Amino acid sequence: MRPSTAPAPSELASPSPAAITRRAALRQGVAFGLTVVGGAALAACGKEKAKTLDCTDTVGLSPAQTATRQTNEYVDRTPDPAKACSGCQLYKAPAAEGQCGGCTVVAGPIHPQGYCKLYTPRVPT
Repeated sequence: MRPSTAPAPSELASPSPAAITRRAALRQGVAFGLTVVGGAALAACGKEKAKTLDCTDTVGLSPAQTATRQTNEYVDRTPDPAKACSGCQLYKAPAAEGQCGGCTVVAGPIHPQGYCKLYTPRVPT
């Protein structure tokens, strides 16, 4: 059995310029982690903004109710911001913010920023 001895200096390989130190590896790992977490946070934030209210679902409405929507030319986005459903006398506000409202004449979900030919300005009380 040979006694254990330290390697001779000539046996030690000097680190090449391309070798990464532990400190550099940790820095790169932290930077990568922050990039992944930051990117995920931004992606989630973007999804939240991309989520929009859609009040065009007419499933469950009778043919007559669907015809009323079409005859009165209901659209989910008003072409004239001064004539949005939320400012109409016929509009019924939703139970909670971020939901579709209703209308006393046009059946189905009504977007607060929607519009139809029956628009009647809300009378101040």
